[in-house]
Order: sequence, then structure tokens, then C-alpha cells
Amino acid sequence: MGNEWVDFVKKFSKDNGISYVQALKFASKPYRELKGKGKNMNGGGLKSITFQRLLEASYSGDDNVEGFTMDKSISSNTSKVYVHPSGQVVVAHRGTSGVLDWGNNAMYGMVGDIGDKLTPRYKEALKVQQNAEKKYGAKNITTIGHSQGGLQVQIIRRKNSRNHNFKQSNMTARILIWEFKKEEPI
Repeated sequence: MGNEWVDFVKKFSKDNGISYVQALKFASKPYRELKGKGKNMNGGGLKSITFQRLLEASYSGDDNVEGFTMDKSISSNTSKVYVHPSGQVVVAHRGTSGVLDWGNNAMYGMVGDIGDKLTPRYKEALKVQQNAEKKYGAKNITTIGHSQGGLQVQIIRRKNSRNHNFKQSNMTARILIWEFKKEEPI
């Protein structure tokens, strides 16, 4: 869906004589009407390139990625919430970046999950995840993470393992995907 959406926004921009960024704000309703889709879409369905770009944006903080727009009201420095006009929401937790994150890695290395749950980084990731679920509904969220962000996804998943379906890929690189199949917030 990502490339189709991007193409639609480019055409919408050209047809209406507005910038691409402006078109992102106004094109979602016409796109949904054209496609006959409702505003809700259940998690998943990320193309690999979209997945990659969202993980990259968790580091760079890009506002717009393949038709997804960052919800700055609930995103943090290390955990970003991206919303697509289709209703799909992705929470992307970035990996290690800086001295404080290496301290978190050391804490995890010494005492495992218990130590990581004591870090500000974990608490921040959990707060962003909970806020996204409250705002958008857990069933519409796909959660991804790279490196330390993948660990955050994994630990949050363990905390709520009976409430969602977990898909894991490439544990060596610790890139994780988490698709919720529940309505209530964690």
C-alpha cells in the first residue's frame, strides 16, 4: 500500500498545485473514498522497504515516511508513532544511540529483563506504546524495533503475552514485529 499511497499523494499534489507535504494533510479522505476503504485497518501489511524506512525514521525522527505521518503528540525521542491515512499505526522503537543507551545495554547484560525494566528507556517505550493503544486501538497497531528497540518490544510483549500475537524475524539483528490482536490498552 505504501507505494500506491505515495503515488496518489504526488498526483494529488500536482493536480491541486500544492506541495507534497501539504498534500499529505489533505489527500487521505479522497484516497479512502477512491479505494472504498474504511478508516480502520488491522495492523500488519508492511512492505519490507516501508518497514526499513520506519526503523530508520525511529533514529532520524522524519515526520513523513511512505505515507505515514508521525504523531508528535505521543511520540518520544526513542519511540515514534506513525499513522497512515488507512488507519494503520506503527510504533517504531529505535535501537542504541548514545552513551545512555549503552548504559541501558549494560543494565540488561548484568541482570536481564528486570534490570532493563528499571531504565528510563524502557519506561518511555512502555508509555509511548500504551498511549498509542489508547489513542488508536491496539488492534490497529504494528510495533517494530531495532536492536535495543527490539528488546523493548520483546519485553513489553512478555508482559502482555496472553493478549496478542507476536511475530519475530531475524533475532540475530533483533528486529522485531509485534501485531496486536486485542482492543484494550496494556
